[in-house]
Amino acid sequence: MKALLNKLELSPSLVRAIPFAIFLGLTFCQGQFGEASKYWFYLAKTLVGAWMIWIVRPRIAEMRWAFSWEAMLVGVAAFLIWIGLDPLYPKFGRGATSWNP
Repeated sequence: MKALLNKLELSPSLVRAIPFAIFLGLTFCQGQFGEASKYWFYLAKTLVGAWMIWIVRPRIAEMRWAFSWEAMLVGVAAFLIWIGLDPLYPKFGRGATSWNP
């Protein structure tokens, strides 16, 4: 394990690609081993994904916590746009007609 972490520290691309490849591999396994496996692999990839983020976090500079007013402004703007667009989406459900091509 220590050798893998040392190798990850030397390669900025590997420290980003290997956790994603593992997560993707677990995603492809979902549902391949019976009906219940999609739930077990979902749990596994969630836990393994969180663990991998915890392990690589100190090795990726942009994952360090930092506060900036620009980031706060962009976050608030994205939230307002998201909420503001809601009335413009078609409502499906009661009283709405569905469109079939």
